[in-house]
Amino acid sequence: GTASPACGCAMVRKTVKMELMSFSVVNQLLLHLCAVIRFNDSVVNGWKWMGR
Repeated sequence: GTASPACGCAMVRKTVKMELMSFSVVNQLLLHLCAVIRFNDSVVNGWKWMGR
């Protein structure tokens, strides 16, 4: 019965690692999205300024 706690710990560790990886991926996507939105806003503002 000594193997089961270690197995559980390994499972938890693997799950946490996967969670962290997916979290960082989502974080990266959100950062990219924010950057794209900000870029689009600046482009739109630039066009408005050009058309003025």
